[in-house]
Amino acid sequence: MQHVIGPPRLDGGVPWPGETIAGRYLVDGLCARRGPAIVLRASRLPAGGHVAIEVLEPEQASHGLLVEQFLREGEAAMRIRGEHAVRVLDEGRLESGAPYLVLEYVEGPTLEEVASQWGRLPVPAVIDWMLQAMEAIAQAHSFGVVHGELTLDKMLLVRDHTGSPCIKVDFGQRKMTWESVSGAVSSAAPGDVDARPDVRALGVALLRLLFPPAAGAAAPRTSVPLDLEVAARRCVAERPDRAFASVAELARALAPFGTAAALASCEHIEDLLEDCTFELTRRKRRPELPEPSPDHPEARRKRPYVAPASGQVVLLALVMLVALGAAAFTAMYRSVHGDEATPSVDGTEVRPTSPNGPQPQPRRAP
Repeated sequence: MQHVIGPPRLDGGVPWPGETIAGRYLVDGLCARRGPAIVLRASRLPAGGHVAIEVLEPEQASHGLLVEQFLREGEAAMRIRGEHAVRVLDEGRLESGAPYLVLEYVEGPTLEEVASQWGRLPVPAVIDWMLQAMEAIAQAHSFGVVHGELTLDKMLLVRDHTGSPCIKVDFGQRKMTWESVSGAVSSAAPGDVDARPDVRALGVALLRLLFPPAAGAAAPRTSVPLDLEVAARRCVAERPDRAFASVAELARALAPFGTAAALASCEHIEDLLEDCTFELTRRKRRPELPEPSPDHPEARRKRPYVAPASGQVVLLALVMLVALGAAAFTAMYRSVHGDEATPSVDGTEVRPTSPNGPQPQPRRAP
């Protein structure tokens, strides 16, 4: 239901319906209030199409720290461009000085509404939806950003361009946290991000979808595989050593209970995070080798190029081969000529001693 903006609801410099923001957005009405922010529905100029504009209320805009946090959240959210995230398209300030963010406009029920009204859902559908939401969270973690306030209210069930169900994670109305240096948004490595708040929130959301209140106490719990329930409860474990350490680890545990789409989402999540937890289980990748020059014979044979060994290694190998060859030749010579006479140093011929006959006398050369 669209609410019309009027004087009792908005004042103090917030644009009214019919007014424009930055000459690019025509305000249509009020969508919602989110804490210290107001969300407006607007149309793009001149092309058309709807957007949502989140504006910090003017009385809150006088608080410098709140404004800084609002803008930092917008800067971080603008980097999350995946298909399963509600994208932040633009940012700016009103004439009053209040900051605003322009978001992708999406329509559809939240998963909280789905859980409350639809009752028990098929397990594969739940897993597919959760893995889609985790793709958006994994991309945020890859930028060093943690959502921090992830609930089913922040996950919307919409239709993609093919008409198929699609989950969108709302990164507005959140209290995001950063691994920051000197107040700047960080691009920290995934391993440096504390993913536990989002992993725990995903576990809470998953348990609510698997066991919704509308299903009632009499609903059979056997419809949910035991291993899946154990995985969901690991997310909310109090002991850190029992909980999942990353979104990728959780995705690997959930994907077998979904469809082929869940497995594809899991692969995407692991690629985003490059999580080392699964180096023993995920498909191994060949190490990158230096490319040979076009005229190198290895390039023509389409084989990996191997750098030549050093001169010292080659020389040592040759010496060892010569020594082994000499030893082998000596052994073969003795095995063939062992019973023949061998000349002495002074030219006499020495023959083997006969055990039965007289000893032969040495014969001198003339």
